[in-house]
Amino acid sequence: MTGQTRTRTVTLVAKAQIEIEPGVILPAGSYNSMQKQIRLATLSGMSWTKPEYMVELSADQLVYMVAKNMENCISIEYDLTKFVRLGQIVIS
Repeated sequence: MTGQTRTRTVTLVAKAQIEIEPGVILPAGSYNSMQKQIRLATLSGMSWTKPEYMVELSADQLVYMVAKNMENCISIEYDLTKFVRLGQIVIS
């Protein structure tokens, strides 16, 4: 079956504060996150994509992180994959 997605909950740990987007600073600490992979058909059979890591931050967390214009915001999901791959965030 192609296009199948598998997800699991992981804890990501930021070793130091990281600017995850302009003006949004993720403080050092642990964050409950989601790891996602997609199963794809390849010439040699089926394979899974490299994991991607997403974190959902509440409006309250974002205000604390200096995000602006959070009126009417409940939460925002951020892709932290590049920070995991760079070693700035580790999987615990």
